[in-house]
Amino acid sequence: MNDNDEKEIIESIESGEWESVKDFNAVKIQLMKAASETALKGEPMTTAEKIYRTVKELPEPVLREVLDFAEFLKQKKKATGTKPGNFAKRIHNHFKDLDAENLPIPPRQLSRTPPLFEE
Repeated sequence: MNDNDEKEIIESIESGEWESVKDFNAVKIQLMKAASETALKGEPMTTAEKIYRTVKELPEPVLREVLDFAEFLKQKKKATGTKPGNFAKRIHNHFKDLDAENLPIPPRQLSRTPPLFEE
């Protein structure tokens, strides 16, 4: 805020453009609610923010169901355990001690002679 802004505010107060608010706390709450609802306007919300806005007014039993489901998904993710990082590097590390030259190869189960087909 610069000096011109301050002068403009002082002049507007002295000229009677401003009114006193009777119930300041009620107006403050109302304005804070309006500000919170418009604060992110134009900016995309995160998924977590969308979930919060969707569920915040649900009744308690439904909120418990949502929480149970979220915890289930969290446990499921832990159980499947997708590991971050380079997949090819993980495969390489898994098989790095494998001696490819001396792999035990079982004998063939099929004969090498093709079957005879009669015409």
